[in-house]
Amino acid sequence: MVTTHCHTMTTTTPVSESSLDLRTLTYLAQVDDNLCCPICRSPLIDPETTKCRHTFCADCIAGALQISQTCPVDRSPLGPRDVTAAPIMIANIVNDLSVLCPNGGLGCTVTQPRSLVKSHLKDDCGFVTVECPGCEEKILRRDLQDECMHTEVECSHCLAMIRQLEIQVRDHCNNVL
Repeated sequence: MVTTHCHTMTTTTPVSESSLDLRTLTYLAQVDDNLCCPICRSPLIDPETTKCRHTFCADCIAGALQISQTCPVDRSPLGPRDVTAAPIMIANIVNDLSVLCPNGGLGCTVTQPRSLVKSHLKDDCGFVTVECPGCEEKILRRDLQDECMHTEVECSHCLAMIRQLEIQVRDHCNNVL
């Protein structure tokens, strides 16, 4: 098996379903070069195949054809009508590859097939930024409570007014001079 040098990145800012770029995912195993786009070097996204039988990400080949009406691999003449959806088996194989949650750099340890990443980010990932139900301030889903944690309350130890979230996140009184 030929393994790829597919490019991957990690992030330290929360990734949500709407900001997800499948090219930035970290794969748990080496990805076969035949499953990577020759243009972006990432595992195929919405694969399309040319009449000369090369397979690319749909966006990559569309962009390449706007620049040159030739195949990026063998330079044979190629137009938009010479590109069709790749066999569904190729998309299924790539979408079944195991990946880390894109919020792994923030602490999420979930691994899943690439096809499930969007739903994980939409519904489950604790490291996605969501609105606090009480004040609409942005917080991580894992910090979400039934009530607003940003309201000020009186500390029972020092009687200072502090945000309720600060009482739970750290020992407030240890930080008071």
